[in-house]
Amino acid sequence: MIKHFKNGEILFEEGDPSDSVLKLARGKVKILGHHGNQPIVLGHVNEGEFLGEMAAIEHRRHGATAQAVSDGEAEVISVPEFLDRISYQPKTARETILRLSIRLRQVENRLIAEHGPQDQAPSPRAVGPDLRVTLAARTDALRTQMGRDTIHIASFPFIVGRAPLPEETTPLQHPNLVVVDKRPFRLSRDHFLIERNGSGVFVHDLNSTLGTIVNARAIGRHFPADTAELARGENTIIAGGSESPFEFSVVVS
Repeated sequence: MIKHFKNGEILFEEGDPSDSVLKLARGKVKILGHHGNQPIVLGHVNEGEFLGEMAAIEHRRHGATAQAVSDGEAEVISVPEFLDRISYQPKTARETILRLSIRLRQVENRLIAEHGPQDQAPSPRAVGPDLRVTLAARTDALRTQMGRDTIHIASFPFIVGRAPLPEETTPLQHPNLVVVDKRPFRLSRDHFLIERNGSGVFVHDLNSTLGTIVNARAIGRHFPADTAELARGENTIIAGGSESPFEFSVVVS
């Protein structure tokens, strides 16, 4: 079935049941979350991408609102049909398996933290001499915490997260860079990590509340992917939605 929509139309709202998946055939959709009582743009979904596939698979309600920013159309796919498509679309299958793998690792880390010693967690891997990765602040608000110097990432994974409040528990994955945020929070306690896989460097959103934007591409629980590859040269990472003050520069050389 094809759903036609107009600019400004709400495709689904936060809290709506998720019993199907949308694949954009034409047009563009923005994903809206909330920063306190104010709606914020978490990112955009473009032609050829899915909307709501993980929520449908997990049988949970939508965690954000999808609003069209242009006229367009989307294919409405039932959950059983979407699962069938995974069997003959390797790219979709790989992306879905990767997302589920990341979430499984989060569950394993939680179990280790609650029931086993921390040394069962994977040890960091050193960066090879052929690759240099640096991290720096891109906004004045972030520079007040990080300073103007760059951080040389010497081992992977490198995790960025929010400092917990006194009444909160310590983040399970113990961020390498801890950033202070105030309510209403844009940052999650474990927000994103930078990882090396083979010859590439990747950013994984760690199921954060408001997602991560990597070189203008939004990733996270509300978007078609949790992972984005970094390019050689300078990259931009924004944690916590569009116009967030937590904007980083990552240089891969």
